[in-house]
This record gives sequence, structure tokens and C-alpha cells, in this order.
Amino acid sequence: MVAMDELEPLLQSLQTLKAPGITKTKIDAITQLCVQNVQSDTAIVQKIVQAFKNSPTTHKLGVLYIVDSVTRQWMERAKQASQTISKNAAAGTFGSGVQKVTDVLPTLMSDLVQSVPENQKEKVSKLLDIWERGSTFPQAMLAAFKMQLTLLQQAQAQAGVASMAVPPPQQPAMASMPPMQSATQNGTDGAMTDFNDPSHGRNDRNEYRQRSPPAQRRPSPIRGNQQKFLEWDYNMPRDHIKVLSRTLFVGGASGTEDEIRDIFSRFGRVQTCIVAQEKRHAFVKMVNRVDACAAKEGMDKLTDTSALAKARQTRWGVGFGPRDCSDYNSGISVIPISRLTDADRKWVVNAEFGGTGGRPLEAGMVLEEPDIEIGAGVSSKG
Repeated sequence: MVAMDELEPLLQSLQTLKAPGITKTKIDAITQLCVQNVQSDTAIVQKIVQAFKNSPTTHKLGVLYIVDSVTRQWMERAKQASQTISKNAAAGTFGSGVQKVTDVLPTLMSDLVQSVPENQKEKVSKLLDIWERGSTFPQAMLAAFKMQLTLLQQAQAQAGVASMAVPPPQQPAMASMPPMQSATQNGTDGAMTDFNDPSHGRNDRNEYRQRSPPAQRRPSPIRGNQQKFLEWDYNMPRDHIKVLSRTLFVGGASGTEDEIRDIFSRFGRVQTCIVAQEKRHAFVKMVNRVDACAAKEGMDKLTDTSALAKARQTRWGVGFGPRDCSDYNSGISVIPISRLTDADRKWVVNAEFGGTGGRPLEAGMVLEEPDIEIGAGVSSKG
């Protein structure tokens, strides 16, 4: 433990450096110490997290560079030693260390994104790109981080502006989520077979058709706001939009509405929870895509047997637009505008959650799933 005693003062010394608080010498020294003492992976991760929390906003990025270096070294050595990277990895191994960093990263990134100085945002974005290319962390998690950063930038751009309408992009922008194949391609390669097979009737418990069951909805205290996630992706087919689902389908749902809502609230803010007890499934809608991705990721990794007994399986659902336009693996729909009904187009613009925030619908838009009003028009969802 003598070597481990050196870690804390080394991490504290980062605060004495010029922002963002890092040098190559410090990175190398701390990384080497963490690699040599991986048997203390829990203590190492705790000390790094504490150093991050104690750092001023100007120096949090420096600690994140430490996270990057240590994680990539641990990951490389885990591969060399054929160690699994999962919650079941043996404690004190490289695989266990990588998993522990992955588990705490959402908390660190949420803190960083909310406080990062303007002159460091590009560096944060580049670091996320590096992790994405190297598959350092789960892709869905990284996509959620990118969306958080984009939402913050949009909110700051709107600050002090009288009109809260979302500003148009200065130049064509790629969507922060990975592109999906067309519905025809999905049908061809079989990815959508389970969901489009006519043999899956309404009474099939494994079906993912999003028909709202006749259940009472508990009013949500959460209210939407005018700051909407909105980007443009001009690589989509002409006259299409991309919709990012906020809806999650829960199979094997034996819990009550309150129980399932509480389970998903561990990962983010729940807007609505509808449970069909007789069919043993539920639909949980999160307030935004970031929380939806976090909930999907969290439920995929959940090991709490009590919670899993009440919400056994979680997959992406469709809350807006034609079902055959959705990629159920990513929760992303690419929809021809011509297939939207008049009611769809109204909801896209006026929805309290999701949608365009009042901006007229345009081809190439990438937006979060807008709320639909049951009984207030015909939905293309069917």
C-alpha cells in the first residue's frame, strides 16, 4: 500500500498546474502507478473520482485525461491477459478496473459537461471521439455524453435571446447518433423480422408493438421546457427526418407502475410509465434521449435480482412515427416526411417534450421523440 499512498498527492498536484491541469509527465507517472497496483482497482477508482470532485472546474478535464490514460492501459492489459471486462470480472484485475471506471464515468461526465469552460469544450468533444473510435466505453453511453454536450451548447447559445426558438445550424451537421439503415435494408437483412412478422399478434408478450394499454397514467410532476435537442443530418435520404426514441419497452413486467417507475428512476427522469399487467409488459418514457440511453444501458447491466424480477427485459420502443421506419437496436427512426399525418406534424412542433420546440419541420432534422396526444388525431404509428 506504500505505492498507493503516492497516488493521492500526485492527483492533488494536478491542481497546481496550469489549466486544464495536466502534463505528460504526470499522466505517465499516475498511469504507471495504477497499472502496477491494479490489485487495488477499487481504491484507485475512488481516489480518481474524489480528485475529480475536488478539482476546480478549470481542472476537471485534466483528471479526465488521467481516466483516459489509465482506462486504455488497463483495457490493453486485460486483452493481453484474456480477462473479461464486466461486472463479473474478478476484483483486482484489469478487466474489473475498466468496468469500475465505466460505471462511474456517467457521473463524471454529467458534472464536467455542466461546468466545462468554453475553451475546453472542443477538447472534451475530441476525447469523446477518441473513445468512440477505440470502443473504450459503450457506444450508447458516448452518444448520450455527446448529446449532453450539444444540449448545453444549444442552451447557452439561446441564453439572453428573447425568442426561445431553436436557431438554425450554421452549417450542415452530422447527427450525434449513429446512422441507421433504411427500413427496406432492415427488412432484407432480417434485423426487423421479429418485429414485423404478422404472426406476432397483440396478445404475444414478446411483441414490441406500441399500443397504449387501457391503464391509468400517474401525472408526472416534470414539465418540458423550450430548450430542445435539435440537429441536422443531410446524409439522410431526401425529405426524411431522424427521430431519437425516448420510449423503452419492458418485457416480463410483473411490478406495479410505482415499482417500475422507481427502478428506471435510478438512471434518469421518468416522464410516464404505463403497465399492462395482463400482458406483463410496460412502456417507460424518459424525459429526454440522454436519460433514455442511460436507462437502457443501466437496465442492460442491472444485476439487482429483485428489480429484474419486476422488469426483466428492456428494449427500445417506438413512441412516434411508423414502426417499420424504426431500428429497434438503436431506437432511431428515419422517417419520410410524406408518411407523417397532419396530427404527427402538429405534435412535432408543439410537443412539450421532444420535437422541434416550435420550429417548423424541415427535411434533415434530427430530433427527440415528440409526445403524441391520444385521441387528438390520427398517428402514423398505427
